[in-house]
Amino acid sequence: MLFGALIQHQLVQQLTLGLALRYVLDALRKPVQDKMHRFGTFALQQFMGRLHEWPKYCTHILQIPHLRQNRELTSQIQAAMGVEQRRHTSASEK
Repeated sequence: MLFGALIQHQLVQQLTLGLALRYVLDALRKPVQDKMHRFGTFALQQFMGRLHEWPKYCTHILQIPHLRQNRELTSQIQAAMGVEQRRHTSASEK
């Protein structure tokens, strides 16, 4: 999927990046059977490697009730948040 790859490879930045992330978040909020939800899930998987950069975004995703049922996705997002927390901790110790 091109949309998620654009985010993963840092081909969109600043305002455009914010809009792209917002579209994915809005799609994830749709019912699971909705095609837009599938788009959001697939796009999210494409830029999973960058989620640690946006801990607040991760928090917003984890607040979506029907996504909490997807344990694999939830654990990946929580792991991404943990990576960022460890970075902040090690940076403050220096």
